[in-house]
Amino acid sequence: MPLPQRDKRNRTTPVPPGVLLSSLEGNRSCPVTLSKASRLASVALFLLSFLVPLAFLNAEPDISIDRIRMYLGQKRSPLVASTQTFVEQGKLNNVDPRLVVAIAGAETGFGLRLCAPNNYNAWNYFFNNGRCPGSMFVSWNDGVTKVSAYLRRRFISRRGALTTIEQIGATYCPEPSCEPWVPNVTRFYRDELGGDISDLRFNRGS
Repeated sequence: MPLPQRDKRNRTTPVPPGVLLSSLEGNRSCPVTLSKASRLASVALFLLSFLVPLAFLNAEPDISIDRIRMYLGQKRSPLVASTQTFVEQGKLNNVDPRLVVAIAGAETGFGLRLCAPNNYNAWNYFFNNGRCPGSMFVSWNDGVTKVSAYLRRRFISRRGALTTIEQIGATYCPEPSCEPWVPNVTRFYRDELGGDISDLRFNRGS
């Protein structure tokens, strides 16, 4: 996630030279001069420079809900209302949600060209005997949830994991007509959504 930006409105007014900062010493009678206070602040900042990176060692990657929402909106996709679900299910299943978005783009133009009316299957994930009839979801959120879990179970987390777009495509869409699948998913995922094709997981390096 992008690191939070410092709120400039909370910046304090600089203390003029020579002003005594007795408040730093509580009720002690010996006031603290500005120079000593500056030295204390420098030491604190030095220590924080070591502690802050440690706090972000396990931080989430730069997966932006707003960026995915804006992207789907630009595509005029009905999936835009499920942006939060994409990210939640990506985190739950350790699958980059941008991959799930990209597959929907390659399969159905981000949900605009479904194999059956109102089946909410933007991924052509045919779990019912490999056929479109019967392979429907009850909502877009339902589809996002089940496809994210399928990608984790079938590809990302299994032993001998298939962890590249090429490897996934060879199983997900193996027909001769699927030749554009890999370049399309790669373009949507990497070039347009900023994904890392070397690691398709939500928590990279895990």
